[in-house]
Amino acid sequence: MDIKKRPNLWRTVIGCAGILLLQLNSAVVKADTDIPLAVFDASPGTDIIAAGIGLETTPPNTIMFNVPAGHTIEQVLLYWEGYMHADPGNDGDNMIKVNGSEVTGTLLGASVPISTFVSWAYRADITTLVTAGAGDKSLVITDMAFDDVSDGAGVLVILDDGGDEANIQVREGNDFAFINSPGVFQTTVAQVFNFTPSTEERTADLNLMFASVFGGVSGGGDRPTAIEVTIGSNPPDVINNLLESIDGDEWDTVRLPLTIPANVDKVKVQAFSEDRLSTGQLPASFHWIAAGFAVTPPPPPGGEGCTPGFYKNLKKHLKAWGGISPNDQFSAWFDDAFPDMNLEQVL
Repeated sequence: MDIKKRPNLWRTVIGCAGILLLQLNSAVVKADTDIPLAVFDASPGTDIIAAGIGLETTPPNTIMFNVPAGHTIEQVLLYWEGYMHADPGNDGDNMIKVNGSEVTGTLLGASVPISTFVSWAYRADITTLVTAGAGDKSLVITDMAFDDVSDGAGVLVILDDGGDEANIQVREGNDFAFINSPGVFQTTVAQVFNFTPSTEERTADLNLMFASVFGGVSGGGDRPTAIEVTIGSNPPDVINNLLESIDGDEWDTVRLPLTIPANVDKVKVQAFSEDRLSTGQLPASFHWIAAGFAVTPPPPPGGEGCTPGFYKNLKKHLKAWGGISPNDQFSAWFDDAFPDMNLEQVL
């Protein structure tokens, strides 16, 4: 059987024994190490979006996303991951093409869930390869040449709508998890996003990327997972069995809009290889590749007012208008210095 088509279940079944064998035969990563997500210093902006494509079976091989009207692109970060045979000198595939242009990636980590294959993950800044204006965007991914499986690719896109800058944080790595693995490989490392608290409720966007989860279209049935999102000191919200090759085999891009209550200053997220709904199915083995988080800044202290940019961000600050409509004519509230213009237009 073509090894590129073998079920990922085979990877998992021999995974535990493979990790132990690494103590005897591996020059890539020690058996007791993992590559949790680490901070990446991303560009500032007002929001972050994500999109991806699974590449184990192609076509399609195109990442598609939309930049809303009134927004500009500040940064586009491309991530990709795949498996290589664990042969000496077999160092992954750090060079791929995006819309025909060659891209060289920075290695995020080579994770070794089994002895005969190694997962390699990369990141590249491809901002200059994407047209800056609003509208639909297409990124054709080619020349990905992992000699076992090319799992997929995804982008984190930082946007700016002219309003006040959000607190944007990006984490990246190659954090492997499988419940039956030994030691640190059993689960991922929790990521905590800290930010300045606000006296008002606000919203945040959380974007997550995973590879090699083994969805239903891969053969062998769905594989259970759990994602915990903890907002402040509240009990965690648990999202079960969401990862199932959302973007096609073998890539999942998760987009979670969050409501941040007043006085909350952190969000924690962690992914688990667990069957919390007691389906009886073997939990998934997977790689957590990236996370992008954006929360709007708190308004200025009382009496100082807010900037025009704060009120222009209707998606996140409409409540701050206090019942006044952005569509109201300027003349309905002030001396008519802007004839036939509404409040939003004046801003």
